[in-house]
Amino acid sequence: MSISSKVDFKRFPEIDLWRGISVVLMIVFHAFFILDFYGVVKNEMRGGFFEIFGDFVRVSFLLLVGISMAISFQKAFMKTGNRWSAVFRQWKRAFVVAVCALIVSLVTFFVVPDIYVRFGILHLIAFSIFILAFFAGSKLISFVFAVFLFALGYVLKDCSSLILPVCGNGAVSLDYFPIFPWIGFAAMGIFIGRIFYIEKVGGFVFEGLRNFIFGGAVFGFVLKIFFAIGRQSLLIYMLHIPAIIAVLVLIGMIPSGKVF
Repeated sequence: MSISSKVDFKRFPEIDLWRGISVVLMIVFHAFFILDFYGVVKNEMRGGFFEIFGDFVRVSFLLLVGISMAISFQKAFMKTGNRWSAVFRQWKRAFVVAVCALIVSLVTFFVVPDIYVRFGILHLIAFSIFILAFFAGSKLISFVFAVFLFALGYVLKDCSSLILPVCGNGAVSLDYFPIFPWIGFAAMGIFIGRIFYIEKVGGFVFEGLRNFIFGGAVFGFVLKIFFAIGRQSLLIYMLHIPAIIAVLVLIGMIPSGKVF
């Protein structure tokens, strides 16, 4: 059976797989973070292995944001022939993510008011989509913009601001993603997306990857789970932390009195 009869080319299986793996790694990271936060198991979450692990997951998500923007922008533009229509499509996505970000801020404000999420990864993603929508149709501008953002992030790395989350490190918050340099990874994702999915550079590699992905029944079943997770990444993000806490309370690793 040919790959075209197995794959819905409205989506790209390798992207769903990458996103699904990233979600699973995020859940693992946050499980260790929660254990450390409640003093069950002491982990150095802001240094060493866990810092590298966490940054790998964060960078993956932001690159995927940019890659998805490049693809969805191109699809909208090809359908309507109107660049502004493609931009508005991105803004609709940004609005949904922004609403989720607001929910996270409100919930954490009532649960942990001293360190509630002021500008976390969802806030950053919503902001990134809104701003980068203007550049999602150009690989050159996206690349130049990404390099500029990385450089600006390096220059501003020692500042700290929670009122205007432009830069900073060590902010007192459960989740803090300063705009610089993190937005640069989303911009770089647009560049990658336009190179490999719009211009189809090295397309034979992805064709081979897709054939490999669907090469075995057992392996394929496992991959379908990752695909499903990847396609519901935002919903899982919103639910996974309370779910982890609930499981840890149920198995007795965290006393309920520490949570409520």
